[in-house]
Amino acid sequence: MVDQEIPRETDEPTSWIDRYGASRLAFKRETTRNTYTIILRQFLTWLSNLPGHELSFNPALDLTQTAVQTYLFGELTGMSVSHRERVKSILSSFAEWLIDEAVITRNPARGIEFPAQQLLAPRELETSQRYLLKELIESEDLRGEARPCLRSATTLVAARATCAGSDWTRSTISRRNLATSPLATNVGNCAPLF
Repeated sequence: MVDQEIPRETDEPTSWIDRYGASRLAFKRETTRNTYTIILRQFLTWLSNLPGHELSFNPALDLTQTAVQTYLFGELTGMSVSHRERVKSILSSFAEWLIDEAVITRNPARGIEFPAQQLLAPRELETSQRYLLKELIESEDLRGEARPCLRSATTLVAARATCAGSDWTRSTISRRNLATSPLATNVGNCAPLF
């Protein structure tokens, strides 16, 4: 009987994911293991479809910082920042396991930063915003309805525009057009609300 050579599956992406899961995810909840597996499979499938990459996965050559950055900021552009951060965390954990296994020497996810997101509403009202708030409360007698909206001046402008039948939407409101809007006439002559 001739011994046949057993094909090695160590270069297959699924094999790497399975070995990682058995080593690092054994004590995690099933939903966590599934999430890690899905995200790693998606990344390695995307990576194998890039020019110059084959179906076999060689972490030392394929798992680079450029590949991780391109995936996070290119392939996942439409996803939320929190999802992309989760993907980065999973890729980083996978890379740390590969480092412990002496397959790679550097974590390619380390040093990748996401730009800070802008605040949705200012914490302190500007003069024009105070004017609009005061005008809304006084002129339309919405005292009870306006109080929950005090947290965001842009919400008040949008509510006022809706009441007035305007086609203004929250996305068209900015600091510049807040001061120049037809809803904010005579802003310079108003007294502060507070």
